[in-house]
Amino acid sequence: YMEAKEWEILLDKLKQNDSHFNKLNLRNQPIDIQRMKELASVLQSNSKLIQLELYHNKLTVEAIQWLATAIERSSVLEELKISSNSLNSESMKWLARALEKNIKLK
Repeated sequence: YMEAKEWEILLDKLKQNDSHFNKLNLRNQPIDIQRMKELASVLQSNSKLIQLELYHNKLTVEAIQWLATAIERSSVLEELKISSNSLNSESMKWLARALEKNIKLK
């Protein structure tokens, strides 16, 4: 689990559009709602991140809602990896709507 200080540094790098952060691996990092809200907020304005990996994060429907909103508004995100999160039909509906709006995303 990523410590609070590490998380803040990561968010700052994303806010600053650090060119080293074009791929972000958050595998096996259980992301609670607060962290997903923070991540979603910076994803909407980030202009460098093209790949986001969220494998094995136990994402809830609410977390997926925040993520879906962010990917709808992202102009650069091209690849989202979210397998092994036990997504239910409601989560899939949120993601499907986001994919309709973000045609760059795979």
